[in-house]
Amino acid sequence: MTIRGIRFIVGAFAVFTAFAISSSAAPVVGLEETWGSAGTAGWQVDNMDSVSPAPTVQNGGGFLQLTVPLPTDTSYLPVRSIIYAGAGAPNYIGNYAEAGNDLSLSFRFNAQDAQPNTLALYFQSSSGNEWIYELNSPLPSDGWVNYRVPVNGVLWGILYQPNTSSSFYSDFSTVTRFGLYVITDPSFGGTQNFGLDNFQLVVPEPETVWLMIAAMLSMGVTFRGKLGSLAAQVRNRLTRA
Repeated sequence: MTIRGIRFIVGAFAVFTAFAISSSAAPVVGLEETWGSAGTAGWQVDNMDSVSPAPTVQNGGGFLQLTVPLPTDTSYLPVRSIIYAGAGAPNYIGNYAEAGNDLSLSFRFNAQDAQPNTLALYFQSSSGNEWIYELNSPLPSDGWVNYRVPVNGVLWGILYQPNTSSSFYSDFSTVTRFGLYVITDPSFGGTQNFGLDNFQLVVPEPETVWLMIAAMLSMGVTFRGKLGSLAAQVRNRLTRA
């Protein structure tokens, strides 16, 4: 095979790879999951440490409930679980890199029995790599807590990286699981329940963006006017001196 032929094959493979990554459908923005009907709407739980009894997810009556029993072998404490949308809930997976830099996630979360040791956004890529972005954990006394957190442009940390050759961008372009990473309170001696509701990917409305731009421009004009006034005062004082 000639050098030109080799270059053609390599180039074609690169184009195919880039197309495969970029052509993956973006997640659906604006679709709110409220678990208003029976079942979990395709959401699942990952029992990360294979503890027994295993964590479960079920419809808690209009929200998704994660139940984490106290493990028989307490050396597994704290228990790590992932509640996620995957192939069974495809609207929340896909190419997040193409979903826009201002993409955010809005949801409500409830710690019913104890404050989770860790609460974080979570995603897994087709490469097998897993990433998390840690959030503030609510107290049971807080009730239902509203979250709105950016998804793009934040500092995601690697949770598990079996494929070291895959970059964050390529992982973010091929999301196969998306949800929350929850670690229980190891000092709580019983079952811990958590609730998830009103899960929705959102972006600012165009009107909101224009209002923000207008406010910034107004601030700029006001600030420029104040600078001009200050400069005039300085000139007057220098002239008098």
